[in-house]
Amino acid sequence: MTAIKYNIYKGYVQHYDKLKDAMNSSMQHPEIYLVRHGETEWNCSKRYQGQLDSRLTEKGKIQAASVGHLIKTVFSEDGAMPIYCSPLGRCKQTAKEICNVAAIDPAKTKFEDRLMELHCGHWQTFTRKEVEELWPNEVADYKADIWNYKIPGGGENGPMLQRRARGWLRDVFRAPRIVVISHGMIGRIIRGLCCDLSPEEVLSLKVPQGVVFHLKNGIETILPGIHT
Repeated sequence: MTAIKYNIYKGYVQHYDKLKDAMNSSMQHPEIYLVRHGETEWNCSKRYQGQLDSRLTEKGKIQAASVGHLIKTVFSEDGAMPIYCSPLGRCKQTAKEICNVAAIDPAKTKFEDRLMELHCGHWQTFTRKEVEELWPNEVADYKADIWNYKIPGGGENGPMLQRRARGWLRDVFRAPRIVVISHGMIGRIIRGLCCDLSPEEVLSLKVPQGVVFHLKNGIETILPGIHT
């Protein structure tokens, strides 16, 4: 192969690789009805929960029930679908409330470790004010690079959450549609992968409770729960 022909061939290969990367930039995913757990006691006291737990408040139970009414409507219109849930207690409690209202057998819920919340290291159980007082240097480092910072004591960061969320999405993408019950930060990551968002866009996403994030063909629609 002459030098000219080789350079032309190399140019085609590089162009193809760039095109392939662009086509694969957004994750393949099923139609997803994504739910954040209802309000918890630690949400109210502004404590870092991470992969520890606290129970739903009465408001949180009402939020879960309102989502249950919406899921019941979705099931009646589109048929039953798999329900995936974080194994942490606040999500299990939310799933139970949803299943009770939607008349779904809770035994069919599939618990998935990869849907657990971001591990917050040794900040877990402490309030935001306490963390700022105990570890001001860590807080400064965190604020300087929220996406990449790992809180000491086993904390995770954005890229680590992306890896486990991406692996889970690859495992479920052939399903037509699914319900997912998870958390604020891992929920942001899933939404970001499905909608091809940058880290900055992911971190700016709101994470309300008592709603459903409907993800379909790379587009997100927020559906409010149905109150009765």
